[in-house]
Amino acid sequence: MIDNIQKDTLINTINLLLEKYNIKLVELNVMTYRNENKFKFVLFNESGLSLDMMEKVHLKIDKFIEKKGYDNYSIELSSPGINRIFKSEAEYNIFKNKRLKLILKENKIVEGINKGLKENKVTINNNNNDMLINVDNIIKAKLA
Repeated sequence: MIDNIQKDTLINTINLLLEKYNIKLVELNVMTYRNENKFKFVLFNESGLSLDMMEKVHLKIDKFIEKKGYDNYSIELSSPGINRIFKSEAEYNIFKNKRLKLILKENKIVEGINKGLKENKVTINNNNNDMLINVDNIIKAKLA
């Protein structure tokens, strides 16, 4: 079983490894089932992720995890998908300049180009108008 400190260390190290390939770690899930750790990585690259690139990254991650002393584990790599629902605030900056659909608390739907998160506010450009939306008012955000 991996605790939060080990997971944070893993995330920091994997992020450093991925920087070389201009890839961002969107999400990491670690599950333990019958004495096996399953590492599920969601990765993003602005230009896309080729099979060759995923293979290289898989090998690097595999070597790192093996060096950490895990002997019974599996690794799964995937891309975020075209309709990804955001699971963390960090994703607003990961998916900068991508089209988003936001569902707000006041039952309002906003769509536009994500300009990123700053000081707890997301900037969405809709028809050349920038809208600042407090993240506390967002019920759901997803790529559109």
